[in-house]
This record gives sequence, C-alpha cells and structure tokens, in this order.
Amino acid sequence: MASIHDVAKLAGVSVSSVSKAFNEYSDISVKTKAKILAAAKELNYAPNVIAKSLSQKKTKTIAFLFSNFEDANSQDAVSFRLMQGAFAQTAKEEYELIVFTTTQAQQQERSYYQFCRDRNVAGVIIHGIRTTDRYLQEIIKSEIPCVIIDAPVIGKKVASIGINNVEAAKTIVENLIAKGHQEIGLIGGNHLAMVTEERELGYQQALKAAKLPLRPEAMMMANFSEQEAYQLAERYLKVNPQVTAVFCMSDLMAIGFMRRCQELGVKIPDDLSIVGFDDIDLARYVTPKLTTVRQNFHQFGSEACKMLVELIETPKKGTHKILMYEVVDRESVKVV
Repeated sequence: MASIHDVAKLAGVSVSSVSKAFNEYSDISVKTKAKILAAAKELNYAPNVIAKSLSQKKTKTIAFLFSNFEDANSQDAVSFRLMQGAFAQTAKEEYELIVFTTTQAQQQERSYYQFCRDRNVAGVIIHGIRTTDRYLQEIIKSEIPCVIIDAPVIGKKVASIGINNVEAAKTIVENLIAKGHQEIGLIGGNHLAMVTEERELGYQQALKAAKLPLRPEAMMMANFSEQEAYQLAERYLKVNPQVTAVFCMSDLMAIGFMRRCQELGVKIPDDLSIVGFDDIDLARYVTPKLTTVRQNFHQFGSEACKMLVELIETPKKGTHKILMYEVVDRESVKVV
C-alpha cells in the first residue's frame, strides 16, 4: 500500500506539501497540488481521514494541546496546574486525556484538522494560543469541539474560559492608587498574547478614572519572562525615576524585576512597590512576599474539561466562561 512518502517522492515535493494538498491549505500552488493529486491517483493513495472520521464519533479521548510550549516558563507551574485540573475532571467524565505541544512552525506543516484526525480525538483543550497562530482561525471555523484557555474566542463548536483580565488588572492598579501611589508603571507581556492587551487596557482604565498620568515610557514589555524583566529593570528605573509602583503582568516578571531592583540597592517596598499577576507558588516565598492577582489554574483545567465534554456530547454553540480572581495583599506594596 502506498504511503504519503511515496506520493511525495513521485511528485518531487516534500511530505508537508502532500499533507497541505490533502488538507486544503491555501499556501500551496494550484500546479503543485495538481501534481500531487496526479501522483496520488497513480499510486492509488488516499489518506485515511474518512475512516478516522467514522471512529471519531466513538472516541473518548481529549487532547490537551499546549501551543508555543517552547516559550512557556517552567518555573510558574501553570501548565502543570492546568493539566492536573483537566486530568482530574476527565477521570470523572470517563474520558482519557492525552497531552501534546505545538509550535508555529509545526502548525504550518500540519493543519488543526489533520492534528485532530491523526490522533483520533473527540475534542481539544488548548492553552498558549497567540493571535498569529495559524490554528486560531482554523479552530474558530472547525467542527471539532475545542475549549481555549485565556483567549475570549467562541465559535460554532468553540468555547473559551478565563478571568476578566481587564477588570482584574484594573482592580490591582486601583489597589495601588488606594494606597497613595500616583505614578504607576507597567511591565507587560507581549502583544501576541490576548491577555496582554486586556491587562494593559485595565491598567489604562484605572489610571484614567483616577486622572493619573499615563506615560508611554513607563510601559515596557518583557515577554512574560523573568530574565527579560530582570534585564530591563536598570534601564526602566533610569527612564522612570518618578514611578513609585510597578504593575507586572505576571509574577515571574515581577520576581525578575524585583530581584534586579534589590541588586541595585532599591528597597522593596520602601523605595518602590511591585505587584504581579497569577499567584504562582514562588510569589509566597520571595522576599518581600508578592502582592498579586490569584488565578486558580487547577479550576481552569477542570472547567475547560467540563465545557469540552458538553460541546462533544450536546449540539450547543460555544460560550465564554468567566472565572473568579482575587487580589492577594502581601508585603510588596507600601502605603504612601
């Protein structure tokens, strides 16, 4: 029996080109596609998508897909908490959970549809999706049930889950304002993540409502990275000597930024107050203990699984579910 490799060899193209031809990718020329289909016909080759589609109706397997996993921070344990929650819930629902990762490059090689069919999954939970990911638009249009974590996207068979990031960011900045801070800076993530836009908006809304200055130079990006926040801290302090408090969009960035400030002789919180976002385990153990926004990632995983099973088993349209958050006051903020 002919394989996809045989077709690629006969057509004189790569295996990924054959895959794209059979999965309706738009970035393959009509000429190349015709050559591939001719080769497939000559070899009597046909992909096994149809057979897998039939078995799809019976599968009890859910895929947890981590997009852009190569950029994830192992120190924050967020991925682990999400998996814990999903795993516990799949056991209750009598489903099996399997875990995969994908990069933007891999998404160019294999469509979302092909990913799901090749693995014979009933549905997908996905975390880490970016606005530039090819899978994002494919997921929205897909008939395969999916729940997206931390991106407010819905579709015919697509649901999403997360906290109200705008409100949460606004709330923690208001907490700084209530403690007397009037010059408040921002260390952001990256603009490919939807939560960055939302948390930045909440920050801006809080300052605007309090009629406080919004200075572009006081807003810098550190890509949700502890190391990048550490590296930009010295420059940030030189550019923004008037800032008395900094809102960091993740605890890891807050920890990196705070560590460098302390090395430079800046006392936290006496000289500068710092708040984070997520309430990872490390937030309780740094000195001073970090004031932050708590998200329950175990609950994220569990609720995402519940929503996905419902999408799989009932003919209902996806919705966006908002979970609760909590501002946790610790030691890293000074009353001025």
